[in-house]
Amino acid sequence: MRKWYQIKAAAKSRRAEVYIYDYIGYYGVEAKAFIDELNALDADEIDLHLNTPGGSVFEGNAIYNALKRHKATITTYIDGLAASMGSIIALAGERVIMADNAMYMIHNPWTSAYGDAHQLRKTADTLDKLRSAMLNDYHQKTGIAEDALIAMLDEETWLSATECVEYGFADETVEGLQAAASFTPDKFQGCRKVPAQLIAAAPPPAQPKPEAVPYNHRTPLYARLTEIATRA
Repeated sequence: MRKWYQIKAAAKSRRAEVYIYDYIGYYGVEAKAFIDELNALDADEIDLHLNTPGGSVFEGNAIYNALKRHKATITTYIDGLAASMGSIIALAGERVIMADNAMYMIHNPWTSAYGDAHQLRKTADTLDKLRSAMLNDYHQKTGIAEDALIAMLDEETWLSATECVEYGFADETVEGLQAAASFTPDKFQGCRKVPAQLIAAAPPPAQPKPEAVPYNHRTPLYARLTEIATRA
């Protein structure tokens, strides 16, 4: 089962490193596995490294709360991207340090739903409640007024490292390393304003392997061998 996180404890120090470098909580690995490993971590300091397009709101909230409760002092490093729920988890650190070529994105929570009008209205109400919780997390870090934050969420706002420091989402920037993008455009489904540089830097999609042609009387090879056998 593929894991979207990695937790490393240094052998001879009280420091640990946590990496979230993929979707959060999808593809069969729940937040519980992450939190079980985190809670077993006996460390005084944790460096939280992020490069994620986000994921499940509920799994992300559970991870954020578990990090906030941990006894260690946490420093967040946004190495590439902290988008959607990744932008919330980033705020679990007492300090947020962002590579100068990294990006940060916030938007309204969204979902897919079906049912009658009553069910769809209930779903919309739930999304509003989830947004309220997100607004509280953003406000605690930045001090930005709620109406301004709502406007940023409505617009699906992408921020550079410098802008994140200006707005208060990050505390400082560090020089980033030039590296190949690890996210293809399909990982931003539902996003309306993915920056052109992210799309341009994405690796080309893998080319599907040609399907093997079954060996039967319709294949050119069979026809050729039949022709040779006939001539022989």
